[in-house]
Amino acid sequence: TRDQLLGRIMSGDNYSVELFRGESTKLQGDIGILTTSTGYLTPFTRSQLAGSIAGRFETMVNIGIAAMPLNEKDLGFDSVDSREIQAARLMTDVCLACSQAPHGPVASVQDIAGRVSQKGTLTLQDFSCLQNLSLNLKKASDLIGRYIKETDSSARTVIAEQVAEVCTKLKGQ
Repeated sequence: TRDQLLGRIMSGDNYSVELFRGESTKLQGDIGILTTSTGYLTPFTRSQLAGSIAGRFETMVNIGIAAMPLNEKDLGFDSVDSREIQAARLMTDVCLACSQAPHGPVASVQDIAGRVSQKGTLTLQDFSCLQNLSLNLKKASDLIGRYIKETDSSARTVIAEQVAEVCTKLKGQ
C-alpha cells in the first residue's frame, strides 16, 4: 500500500542520513589528526592519511548523491510531512555542494592529498581548507540531525535555511 511504501522510503532515507552523519564524523576525526599532529606522523603516514581523507570524502559525497530520495519523481509524496525525506534532501544538497566540479571541495581535497603525498607536509592554505571543510561538514551534519528531531515546521524551515548557508560556504571552498 501507499503507507507501506512511504514507510520503506522514510526508513531508507533515515538510514542514508545516519550513514552520511557517521562518515562525516569519521572524516572530521581524520582531518583533525592530519591537521593537528605534532611530529608523530611520518611523511609516509601523513600521505596515507591525506589519501584516505580524499577517498572517504569522495565516497561520502557519492553515497549522498546516490541515496537521493526515491520520491523525487512522485509528486504525491510532496504533500507528506516526512522529516526523514526532507532531511535526506538536505543531505543530498550538502553532497552536491561538496562535489561541484571541477574546482569544488572534492577536487580541492584530492589536490591536497596529491601535494601531501609529494611533499609529506601540509601548506598553511591546505591546513586552512581542511579545517574549514571539517567545520562546515560538522555544522551541516548537526543541522540535519536537528532537522530530523524537530517537530515545529517553522523551526525546520530555519534549519533548512541554515543548511543552505553551509552549502554556499562549501561551494565556495
